[in-house]
Amino acid sequence: MSTPSGRFIGAQYFRPPNPDPADFERDLSLIRELGLKQVRAWLYWSQVNPRLHVWSFDAYDRLVLLARANGLAVFLQLVSESHPQWFIDAHPDARLVSWEGKPLEPGADGMVAVGGAPGLSPDVPEVAEAVNGFIGRTVERYRGQIHGYDLCNEIMPYGGITPHLYHPATQERFRSWLKEKYGTIDALNAAWGGQTFTEWRQVRLPSQGTHAMWLDGLDFARQWIAEHLKKRCALVKRTDPGALTVLHTGGGVTVVTREAMDPWALGEIADVWGTSDYETDFFRSSFLHDATASAAGSRPWWLSEQTGGRTYNLFGDRTRSPEWVEQKMLQAFGSGAQANLVWQWRAERFGQESPHFGLVEEDGTPNDRTRIVSRLALALERHRELLASARMPPSPVSLAMDWRVRVFEWASYGKLAPFSEPETLGWHRALCELGIAPRIVSFERLTLEALAGVKVLILPLAIQDFPGIQETLAAFVEQGGCILAGPYFFLYRSDAFVSAQTPPEAMARLFGALRQELLAGVQPAISARAWGAHRERFQFPGFHVVETFRLAGAECLGRADGNPVITLNSVGRGVAMRIGTLAGTAYGSHQAPAFLLWLRALLEWRGCRCLQCGTPGAVVRAAETDKGSLFFLFNTTDRPLATTLPGAPRQAMDLLAEATLRARGRALRVRLAPRQGRLLLVP
Repeated sequence: MSTPSGRFIGAQYFRPPNPDPADFERDLSLIRELGLKQVRAWLYWSQVNPRLHVWSFDAYDRLVLLARANGLAVFLQLVSESHPQWFIDAHPDARLVSWEGKPLEPGADGMVAVGGAPGLSPDVPEVAEAVNGFIGRTVERYRGQIHGYDLCNEIMPYGGITPHLYHPATQERFRSWLKEKYGTIDALNAAWGGQTFTEWRQVRLPSQGTHAMWLDGLDFARQWIAEHLKKRCALVKRTDPGALTVLHTGGGVTVVTREAMDPWALGEIADVWGTSDYETDFFRSSFLHDATASAAGSRPWWLSEQTGGRTYNLFGDRTRSPEWVEQKMLQAFGSGAQANLVWQWRAERFGQESPHFGLVEEDGTPNDRTRIVSRLALALERHRELLASARMPPSPVSLAMDWRVRVFEWASYGKLAPFSEPETLGWHRALCELGIAPRIVSFERLTLEALAGVKVLILPLAIQDFPGIQETLAAFVEQGGCILAGPYFFLYRSDAFVSAQTPPEAMARLFGALRQELLAGVQPAISARAWGAHRERFQFPGFHVVETFRLAGAECLGRADGNPVITLNSVGRGVAMRIGTLAGTAYGSHQAPAFLLWLRALLEWRGCRCLQCGTPGAVVRAAETDKGSLFFLFNTTDRPLATTLPGAPRQAMDLLAEATLRARGRALRVRLAPRQGRLLLVP
């Protein structure tokens, strides 16, 4: 069995009915010749088990045989949610149920053109047994022959903020979950603000309701999804212990910022955690990659899907340039990814997603995108030992996310993360432009161990208290850390009631300030200064919220209309800071240079090294190797630019072009085409 090692590139290849099996031999030979190391195939339950007691894996057997003959690893996407029609007919009451209470009729969609999507409820015993039979039979058949399995494509169909968990069998599981948490129906009524349930059978997974109801509903959903996928992973490992297990989320930032799933919990289940990425903005992709890497922890992560060309349906919306495709791959490798899988080799030839996504032309002919991906794949092989020695330095900055915020937003607005997503992305963008690769951390998993090596912790919107977190934050600051917390900090208690004092008493002591007034719907201008002996002045915008503070020991560093909105308090060896506006959103919208200068001054004051390029629009990630510094350099714009590298070296080796770049003047200037990425080694 061929098993790729190091950093590698692969391609989605077979998703029935694409491509024609007559093209297998020619395509697989070309794929390996161009330097790719793995092919993925979607194995639909409905295709291998079209009739009761009838199983046929012929097409997949042939694909595995030909791929292995060409030195390619094979990776199977198990699509258990493509139930065959005979099984659907036998179990009509097992259909998934929407939040409106309507059964979902299985059929064909872009992901499953062969039909059977979105599947049936796995909480129905007959469904669970049959799905286990499909997975077990498949893994047993290919034991020892393939690289591994992805257990659920993009965690579909369970990721939405109202996931398809309203089947009566799942409702019963939710009631059992609530019984274990609250014990009595009276305790549940009190926790949900005074409901009047008299029997557990009256309780339903919410489709509307208060913050507290949604917090329970979505917490159950997150745990349900993880438990469901743990069972799949365990089944594969029991059947073929040597097979790699993989999970990956959907195609953009929203899977981290808006959906019910818990990436950090899912990242602990399989051998590899991953994501699709169809984002068109560089910084959104960068956040998605950093969040995926953080959720993977010590495990490898893959960019499991990125388009090789056009998107999406029929007349399409855009075509990615060769530089764009290559940059996306380099972005992922710059965030520590082990693999990139192109979606896909040939363009779709049937269904809603046709005629798009191909890395080659419809007839299989290579094009400029194919050639640039091949160049990168071959460079990864040439420099395999160098890249294996690359060490991404631990980030000194953590950017925390709390899933509860989007629950509050959904319950309040019926919208998905209208404030928390842009606020988080704005802070992340500013850090990227400063050359900082932040750890994206789950607020509910924040411990002193998780903060080891972190110098600055940014909490854009940590609006709800929960047990143990105040002690962790206080200890982090006392031991030398810096916290920068945004507005609404712990406005809500852990029971989802508004606190009588914001922030609570222990946090008021930590930050040396209390909230004085809260204004919404404003566009504040912030006048800020630096700290200590540094007295520079900065003027930058806030957004939508102004939270003014009553000082109780803190120093005022910034004002809006004369009122304190930025504070600093020294505690132990560290500092605790507040900024009472949505500064990340303001920066994401306007990229105010003064805010970036203010943030850089803060980070450098706390001992964080910034690696800015010499030109706006150019962004760099760095790693150390046995032979020097490795720079992943990106042009984030749609115009050409030239820039200098951090440290102003006089020469560098371009590892993709195999060329030495030398300074013609006082410093080396590197030219970048629109959306181009380069991989440079500075000895």
